[in-house]
Amino acid sequence: MIRLEIVRIRFGGSFQLTAQELSTILRRDLKPLIFLINNGGYTIERTILGLHAKYNDVANWHYADLPRVFSLSLAKIIAVTMLQQRS
Repeated sequence: MIRLEIVRIRFGGSFQLTAQELSTILRRDLKPLIFLINNGGYTIERTILGLHAKYNDVANWHYADLPRVFSLSLAKIIAVTMLQQRS
Protein backbone atom coordinates (compact mmCIF):
# COMPACT_ATOMS: atom_id res chain seq x y z
CA MET A 1 0.00 0.00 0.00
CA ILE A 2 1.32 3.43 -0.92
CA ARG A 3 1.24 5.96 1.91
CA LEU A 4 0.91 9.54 0.79
CA GLU A 5 1.97 12.34 3.07
CA ILE A 6 0.34 15.71 2.95
CA VAL A 7 2.79 18.55 2.65
CA ARG A 8 1.67 22.11 3.32
CA ILE A 9 3.81 25.19 2.93
CA ARG A 10 2.25 28.14 4.69
CA PHE A 11 3.38 31.65 5.47
CA GLY A 12 2.58 33.55 8.68
CA GLY A 13 -0.37 35.59 7.48
CA SER A 14 -2.13 32.88 5.50
CA PHE A 15 -1.54 30.33 8.26
CA GLN A 16 -3.26 32.57 10.80
CA LEU A 17 -6.32 32.63 8.54
CA THR A 18 -6.48 28.81 8.39
CA ALA A 19 -5.07 27.73 11.78
CA GLN A 20 -8.44 26.26 12.81
CA GLU A 21 -7.84 23.53 10.23
CA LEU A 22 -5.34 21.98 12.65
CA SER A 23 -8.38 20.79 14.61
CA THR A 24 -9.71 19.04 11.50
CA ILE A 25 -6.31 17.45 10.91
CA LEU A 26 -6.30 16.10 14.48
CA ARG A 27 -9.89 14.87 14.31
CA ARG A 28 -9.15 12.92 11.13
CA ASP A 29 -5.89 11.57 12.56
CA LEU A 30 -3.86 12.92 9.65
CA LYS A 31 -0.09 13.26 9.88
CA PRO A 32 0.84 16.09 7.52
CA LEU A 33 4.18 17.75 7.07
CA ILE A 34 3.65 21.46 7.55
CA PHE A 35 6.36 23.94 6.65
CA LEU A 36 5.52 27.28 8.17
CA ILE A 37 7.55 30.32 7.27
CA ASN A 38 6.94 33.31 9.50
CA ASN A 39 7.23 36.24 7.16
CA GLY A 40 5.36 38.62 9.48
CA GLY A 41 2.39 39.22 7.24
CA TYR A 42 0.94 39.03 3.79
CA THR A 43 3.89 39.05 1.39
CA ILE A 44 1.88 38.87 -1.83
CA GLU A 45 -0.23 41.81 -0.68
CA ARG A 46 2.92 43.76 0.11
CA THR A 47 4.15 43.08 -3.40
CA ILE A 48 0.90 44.31 -4.93
CA LEU A 49 -0.19 47.10 -2.57
CA GLY A 50 2.98 48.43 -1.02
CA LEU A 51 6.00 47.00 0.73
CA HIS A 52 5.60 49.00 3.94
CA ALA A 53 1.80 49.11 4.28
CA LYS A 54 1.13 48.34 7.96
CA TYR A 55 -2.20 46.62 7.27
CA ASN A 56 -0.25 43.70 5.79
CA ASP A 57 1.51 43.03 9.11
CA VAL A 58 0.13 40.31 11.40
CA ALA A 59 0.67 39.59 15.10
CA ASN A 60 3.73 37.46 15.76
CA TRP A 61 2.49 34.10 17.07
CA HIS A 62 4.67 31.62 18.95
CA TYR A 63 4.35 29.05 16.18
CA ALA A 64 6.77 26.60 17.80
CA ASP A 65 4.34 26.27 20.74
CA LEU A 66 1.38 25.15 18.59
CA PRO A 67 2.09 21.39 18.87
CA ARG A 68 1.89 21.72 22.66
CA VAL A 69 -1.31 23.78 22.42
CA PHE A 70 -2.90 21.08 20.23
CA SER A 71 -1.43 18.20 22.31
CA LEU A 72 0.72 16.92 19.45
CA SER A 73 3.37 14.91 21.22
CA LEU A 74 4.97 13.54 18.05
CA ALA A 75 5.44 16.89 16.34
CA LYS A 76 8.96 17.89 15.49
CA ILE A 77 9.79 21.57 15.43
CA ILE A 78 12.83 22.93 13.70
CA ALA A 79 13.06 26.65 14.26
CA VAL A 80 15.10 28.91 12.10
CA THR A 81 15.06 32.35 13.63
CA MET A 82 16.18 34.37 10.66
CA LEU A 83 16.94 33.84 7.03
CA GLN A 84 19.14 36.26 5.20
CA GLN A 85 17.16 38.24 2.67
CA ARG A 86 18.38 38.38 -0.87
CA SER A 87 18.96 41.88 -2.17
